[in-house]
Amino acid sequence: MEGKLFAPVALTIIMALASSLLIAFTIVPALASLALQPEGGHEPVVMQKIHVAYVRLRDFIWRKPKWLYLASLVSLILAAVLYSLVGKTFMPTMDEGDLIIGVEKLLWLEGETQSS
Repeated sequence: MEGKLFAPVALTIIMALASSLLIAFTIVPALASLALQPEGGHEPVVMQKIHVAYVRLRDFIWRKPKWLYLASLVSLILAAVLYSLVGKTFMPTMDEGDLIIGVEKLLWLEGETQSS
């Protein structure tokens, strides 16, 4: 039942990712080479500040790697706790007009006869 619902969605996502990858490697570089100026430019002020903060954080982590291990462990534990709280029965009801046939076998005990 789940395959009927999620297989088309998964196929659509795969096709979208494949086509976006093709476009990213072919069309975007060609258009960028036509649109961008050859002399280059400068980085925006916001990106300069983000880069400075990133370099400070990176240097701190390289000097004290225990902080990185601690943050990774806390993140892993938090992710495990949140995963356990998420509902796992997301399956919408489907009424497509299909027939569902279930086969059951009656078990008779030895010596017992079928009575009507």
